[in-house]
Amino acid sequence: MLRRLLAIASAVACIATTSNATPVTLDFTGTRGGDLDRVGIRAATFDEGGISGSVWSGSTVYGGLFSTITAHRNGIGVDNGSYNDNSRIDGSRGDDWLTFTFDSAVELVSVTFASFTAYRKGRLGWRRDDDDAWVDVHGDGQPGTFTDERTFFFGDNTIARGFSVAAFGANDDFVVSSATVAAVPLPSAALLLMGGLAGFGLIRQRQRRRVA
Repeated sequence: MLRRLLAIASAVACIATTSNATPVTLDFTGTRGGDLDRVGIRAATFDEGGISGSVWSGSTVYGGLFSTITAHRNGIGVDNGSYNDNSRIDGSRGDDWLTFTFDSAVELVSVTFASFTAYRKGRLGWRRDDDDAWVDVHGDGQPGTFTDERTFFFGDNTIARGFSVAAFGANDDFVVSSATVAAVPLPSAALLLMGGLAGFGLIRQRQRRRVA
């Protein structure tokens, strides 16, 4: 009987481990910020496909005091209220950034940029470096990573509560169009069930021994 109960609990644990692992893509395109609850403010929230959290805007311009999230047809950016600052993530007068924080740990899969041109043609046809993004995973103890790819992949099994995307040069100028993450499986409930069933089985065995 005990073996049967444990087998059932083990199956439940397997289901719990795999059922929440489907990647979810958070869409930030459109004039209303896509999956964000609102734009034009410093911080906004999202809740899509079981993934919830917030996005914060920041900048070294004015210490980020006037930073707000902006919405574009192809993604979200940052505005600082400065007369000569554009509303994307740029480094023209200071470095802008967006911070993505999740309510629980997730597996980071990728983040995709738009209005993002890695290289432009310079004089005599030479390629000239243009847009680059700085991506920092929170809590991994590692320095951020610079990328000139439109879609940045975090790598296998990158588990975190958040990440930041920033500009770091005067020629950087882009938006974030989407981020793909997956919920971290939570087998703890299934493990508790296994423990409870095991305890129940032991109690039944003791009762039978007493009767015998």
